[in-house]
Amino acid sequence: VTPASPEETSLARSVFASAAGRRLCVPPNSEQLFRFLVHDEDGKHHAVIAGRPVDFPSSFVGRSTYGYVGAHVENKSVVYMKDSWRIAAKDIAKEGEIYAKLEAANVPYLAGFLGGGDVPSDVELLGPPEQTDASATSSPGDNDESSFTRVQRTLTAEYSNCSWAGETSEHLRTLVHHRIVLKKVGRPLRQFASTKELVTAIYHAVLCKPAIIPFYTTIDGARILTRSQ
Repeated sequence: VTPASPEETSLARSVFASAAGRRLCVPPNSEQLFRFLVHDEDGKHHAVIAGRPVDFPSSFVGRSTYGYVGAHVENKSVVYMKDSWRIAAKDIAKEGEIYAKLEAANVPYLAGFLGGGDVPSDVELLGPPEQTDASATSSPGDNDESSFTRVQRTLTAEYSNCSWAGETSEHLRTLVHHRIVLKKVGRPLRQFASTKELVTAIYHAVLCKPAIIPFYTTIDGARILTRSQ
């Protein structure tokens, strides 16, 4: 993440201005903008210009999920970027991979997937010197990707079994920094503008539920968004 250049800031302001009237939480003109890089699994990347997050966690612990309304530099469009820390386990699919499958299947009424993946690391992350067997730091299946050295990831779980660590939780897991970019920006369902908008949003959720349920076991109000046309 770096401060946006004057040219990028000007482009983003223009993109945000084009969204006027759509009730989106775009950054005000007085707000400092930053340049985020979102990396695809195939090595490509997306540059997104955004300000402060519009969605953020209420706790210091957890997966630190933030949401940003930003401007996609290449497409010159308003997008939604999700920044979070996923659980590093082979039996838990990456959110970017899930969205890519749904996009390829042309599932209707979703936010649309532009790209995303794990955030690369500029430094090689090494395990604790006292621990040679990475699998011994967690329960089987919890930390199958703990040997990652080229992505941003947490190290706490790998140090939890060191002699100096003392008593730690048995459920610590390695987390990997993950970003995705979605084509459409929605509003929480509770912010519906009319009864028709509310019912339409729920109806669309019901229509796409069969395709989504293998990946998301529940579809509640927190997962349903509405948007102005």
